[in-house]
Amino acid sequence: MKKRIIILIVILLIPISGSAKNYSIRYHGKTREIVSGPKKIPLEKMTGEQGHDILVVAKSQNGYKGKIKIIGGKLRVLSYYGNIWANSELNNEKAIDGNDTGNWCSEFAAWSARKAGVKKELFPAQNGVKGYRRFFSKQGRFFRFSGNKRSSWFNSKYKSAGTMRPKDLQEGDILQIGSGTKPHHTAIFHSYKNGKIYTYDGNKRNEVKSNGQISYSEKEILAVIRPQYNDNLKMKIEREGNNKEEIRIRVKGLRPFTKKKRQYSITISNTDIQNYTLEYNRNSVLYNKKERFQKGKQYTVKLEAIWKDSGKKDSSFQPIIKTFTY
Repeated sequence: MKKRIIILIVILLIPISGSAKNYSIRYHGKTREIVSGPKKIPLEKMTGEQGHDILVVAKSQNGYKGKIKIIGGKLRVLSYYGNIWANSELNNEKAIDGNDTGNWCSEFAAWSARKAGVKKELFPAQNGVKGYRRFFSKQGRFFRFSGNKRSSWFNSKYKSAGTMRPKDLQEGDILQIGSGTKPHHTAIFHSYKNGKIYTYDGNKRNEVKSNGQISYSEKEILAVIRPQYNDNLKMKIEREGNNKEEIRIRVKGLRPFTKKKRQYSITISNTDIQNYTLEYNRNSVLYNKKERFQKGKQYTVKLEAIWKDSGKKDSSFQPIIKTFTY
């Protein structure tokens, strides 16, 4: 009998210890309601590559469910992600078109980006597909998708920065999805396989679906957003040698490659140093006067990200540029 009691206690405690914290949130400015808080983010899986880390964050929230409530005679949705943005409860940052009882797919993507280390100046809090279109079209990061010719989402005010094909999609791209000519849903791109586009979604039937099972056809993608992800790298130019004739370019913050194997390259203007590849275990490079530096002349150093497999530049990475006079 004693053994049965001990087993029963263990069974009861296990789900309690793994449960997420509850939050008391506001909606319509004053009314309070209890909703589930976010799940724990596995920081040990973060790489520093923000386009990858936004997926790590989103995946950790799989299974989160919002609360359905009748408010003013209408069916409304309450969630931790949507409410913190609408009510400025996160770093005093208010969402564009904030609505604390509406759908929360866009807010979930913005929350995931912030937890992945993306600054609000590059990916502000958003509420709804219109907020995304307004901000990212001004940044030149709002694209048509080749699989959809019907979209009326672009016009003279909100111009496309180009056309994305399925093979152009990268981890962390933000997709605007719809069945008509205008989108109604926001999701984070994960992968492309056999003509299907797989995503991590907030508010997919009022739930976070980030188990890799949600997919869309190419016709359902109305627009692609490529945020300006940055890996928090720092580049420093140092002078070395007895006569300070040697130039060392040191890059701090390099991390092991993710599965896509992104590398970083250095180019120095007016020299033969072009697209010199840095690796994780080689975070600096030393140049001397043999590289034809001329005294008194100014040089520009550019650090860019490239994909090892294709050799193409990663357009989601903002190049780091510094100048020095020799």
